Amino acid sequence: MSTHDFTKIAELTANNDHTMARHALATQFDCGKFMRIFRAIEAIRDEEGHLPEEMWSYQRSCTHRLIQYIETRWDKETAQQAIQAI
Repeated sequence: MSTHDFTKIAELTANNDHTMARHALATQFDCGKFMRIFRAIEAIRDEEGHLPEEMWSYQRSCTHRLIQYIETRWDKETAQQAIQAI
C-alpha cells in the first residue's frame, strides 16, 4: 500500500497547473532529473505566456518516464495513484 500523499499534486492539477503538478510529483519521489526538466518547462511557459505545442509532447514523454521510474522504484499501486493525481 502506498504511503505517499498526492493531495498537493491533485490540487495543482485541479488548478490547471499541470507542469508544477508534475514537478511536485518528481520532488515527492526525489527525482532530481525530472524536477529540473519540469522547472525548465515551467520557465518556458512563463516566458512564452503559454506552453508551446512542441513542449506538450515533450512534457507527456517526461511524465510517462517519471511514472515508469515510480513504478520501477516503488510499485504499480503508487504509480497508479500518481497517474490519478496528475
